[in-house]
Parts: sequence; structure tokens; C-alpha cells
Amino acid sequence: MEYGDNRSTEWNISALRFLLKDYPGFNFEKNFPSTYRWHTAMLKREVVRRINAGWLRAIKDRDEK
Repeated sequence: MEYGDNRSTEWNISALRFLLKDYPGFNFEKNFPSTYRWHTAMLKREVVRRINAGWLRAIKDRDEK
């Protein structure tokens, strides 16, 4: 795994959670099948899950304030 791989998963999570969640007709899996497969494969890696868990926890804590 490269540093850029994890940065990309964080970007995808941000885009899906904040930018595209209310976009009419958007379906990550359908609209970007190759990226979706790569993204889900990356999220299955333990190190990526741990990094993103901390990052998502920080976002949640920020949103709760």
C-alpha cells in the first residue's frame, strides 16, 4: 500500500459522506465500478481500517461539538 492509496480512501469517504450524499441519482458502485472495487478492497485492509477509524472518529467528534 502506498501513502497515496490511503489519501485516496480518505478523499472518497469525504466525497461520499459530504459532497455526494444528496446528489440525485449518484451511485458510487454503479457510476464508478472500478473505483468502487478498488476502494472497497482498500477498506478491507487492516491498516487502512485503523487509519480511517481514527480519522472518522475525529470528524464525528468535531460534528458533535
